Amino acid sequence: MIRPSTCMRRVSRIISGSAIVVAFTLTGCFPLGGPTSTFESEGIEIVFRDVGEGEPILLLHGFGVTGRMQWAQVSGELSDRWRLVIPDHRGHGESDKPIGADAYGTEMIEDAIRLLDHLGIEKVRVAGMSMGGFMAVKAMALYPERFSCGFVGAAGWIDPADVDESFDEEVALAFEQGNGFEMLNSRLNPDSEAGGLLGTFFFNLLVGDQDPVVLASVYRGMREFAVERATLRSLPKSFRLVIGDRDGLLPTAQALAEVTDRAELEVLPGHDHGSIGSAPRFLESMVEFFEDPALCPPARARS
Repeated sequence: MIRPSTCMRRVSRIISGSAIVVAFTLTGCFPLGGPTSTFESEGIEIVFRDVGEGEPILLLHGFGVTGRMQWAQVSGELSDRWRLVIPDHRGHGESDKPIGADAYGTEMIEDAIRLLDHLGIEKVRVAGMSMGGFMAVKAMALYPERFSCGFVGAAGWIDPADVDESFDEEVALAFEQGNGFEMLNSRLNPDSEAGGLLGTFFFNLLVGDQDPVVLASVYRGMREFAVERATLRSLPKSFRLVIGDRDGLLPTAQALAEVTDRAELEVLPGHDHGSIGSAPRFLESMVEFFEDPALCPPARARS
């Protein structure tokens, strides 16, 4: 059995305390070690970490956070088994932050492909959380030959027919005006006890120091992660989806599981969009999935 990290256990013990105590504890729980490296992706500098040894896994983080913040709680266990490639997407962390929706969307996926090329990795397992989960699905649709399987956390499938451009623009404008966090949180965690002011506090803790115009640009570009139904059905790849039953994105995960018989859906009771990554079962499920050669054939590096 995979044990929760020291960080996860410490947070669970303090979670009943004040919001400020929890915030500082969470901030101290993201010490993903190892030096960062950089490469240039068509003029955009991308910062990444390359840790561990063995078959490679590409880890894609969510909106407004960084690779270090997103994956610190699981990277220790995973890097004992696999090589982890963890970029900061453009617009995030220490990577370059261009302005305008055209600079994001599928350009973020192209960054990931160029990073694999830069590292000489021909085929890879991929895992994504939240926005990174939608990116993983889109990347597998665009470049099926580059991915052996996909693990999707707190996300699923965006059907082009369901893209609500008016709502997306409303959220993007709210970011530009400095009040987009609560609107986004209400969509991601509609039934969470940590909604309202506390939810906004945590969003500001994680992404509040970023340029709101950049965040709006990223958000506008996310509609490009939609995938045609026929394309998804034709993918001969395995997916595993793990999501909380209180996550506002649960319908997108259910939709992915329904559209292809290659997708396994696991819904964790009592978890919302923010808590799912620290659930012990989340890590256990990821390890089980990536260790199964029938679901995730071995990747390989270019000679």
